[in-house]
Amino acid sequence: MARIRKIALVQTVRAELSRQQLGLGTPSLKAYLDLVAPGQFEVEIYLDSDFIENRRWEDASFDMVGVGTASNLYNNAKRIAREVKAARGQEVITLVGGAHISALPESLNPDFDYGVIGEGEQTLHEFLLAHNAGASQEAKLAIPGIIGWQDGAIRRAPKRKLLDSVEHLPSPDRTPNKQYGITPQMILSRGCPFNCDFCTNNLIWERRVRRPSPEKVVREMADLIEAFPDMRVIQILDDVMFFNKTYLSQIIDIARSVSPKVLEIPKYGYSQVNVLTPDFVRTLLEFNVGLVQCGFESGSDRVLGILKSGHATVQQNQRAIDVCTSLGLPIGGNLMLASPDETMEDLQMTLDFVRRNKDSGNEAFFSFTTFTPFPGTRYWDMIRESLGDTADFDWRRLEDLGYSGYRLSFPEASIRDWWASRKERGLIYMGSYGEEDFQDKLESNIQYFV
Repeated sequence: MARIRKIALVQTVRAELSRQQLGLGTPSLKAYLDLVAPGQFEVEIYLDSDFIENRRWEDASFDMVGVGTASNLYNNAKRIAREVKAARGQEVITLVGGAHISALPESLNPDFDYGVIGEGEQTLHEFLLAHNAGASQEAKLAIPGIIGWQDGAIRRAPKRKLLDSVEHLPSPDRTPNKQYGITPQMILSRGCPFNCDFCTNNLIWERRVRRPSPEKVVREMADLIEAFPDMRVIQILDDVMFFNKTYLSQIIDIARSVSPKVLEIPKYGYSQVNVLTPDFVRTLLEFNVGLVQCGFESGSDRVLGILKSGHATVQQNQRAIDVCTSLGLPIGGNLMLASPDETMEDLQMTLDFVRRNKDSGNEAFFSFTTFTPFPGTRYWDMIRESLGDTADFDWRRLEDLGYSGYRLSFPEASIRDWWASRKERGLIYMGSYGEEDFQDKLESNIQYFV
């Protein structure tokens, strides 16, 4: 097969979001290849909607098309591979990476030649070097983190060890943000020490937290502000936006001396309730953080003990809300309803938790999603046998933005409209109580949610 020179990296995205997002997987891969192999590869990044609707594979002679995707968008990824192979056959290599294939490598579709499991920078680079050096299929399938086809079966190489440090990784390529008019986002650290039972984030980065030096944080933020002078807020997508006061204080001190603009622009991101102490919240405010979002998930300690492996309680959720509210830091959070372990009594506790905060005048905002069993979690294993052969599974059944997201598209929608849409799309419901009871409960409490 010919050498790989021109590469399309395609990011699948949720098309129904009112504010489009790009994701940072494919831009990070491009930036890494540009750094370690300057001039060797010509990489272009596309949103899947653009790539599909405009049949980009016909416009350019790509040698490889790589797609990054989560499980709920795997249908889009498979369609891209199918279309590319139908048009170009073996002239072009197709590859898939991201959370889905990392969780279910056995779901590698035959239209994909290869998959990248886990953290992708080194794996992709080594694969490209091996291919261009004329390596055999057996040699390529021995590269840590690579899966692919051999003799009609999926072969998987050993797992790749995580990068020791993120200090020398380049900032993601921002060209597609300007190309598509999408507000840029940042991921400063990789990994989360917590082990929530429903979360797939640890599939890629595991539970080890790797964070850059305070100097690198300030430099990346300053560069981003310079590249996007009209940007009004910095969105930080880390699983937990900073873990302690000491680290953040160092960032603030450096920014104050070398780039005051970093302190001037508002920021928002995700946090964990146990880190939101009064001292830390004051430091967040000093850094001009204008909003934190948490996964409150439930108003039942019993359910929280299951979903969050015992590292959060209702009291801790409430304390975080009270601290942030008293100090003037807006806080919001999501409730995850209808998990298999939740009873109607647990659901009522969650609704009471929201009502108490709203009725007391707390300005915290709440949204909710309906529990979805993603691959890589024990809940997926609970239903897997009932799904049969996942080769034909409609992965859109794992799509759920919750009622709040649905209402953005249909402002007048009722709970029952939303639920009818869920059923029409075949979305999976795992609640232990009746669907009618669930809808009744939500309808009588929906005014408390955003």
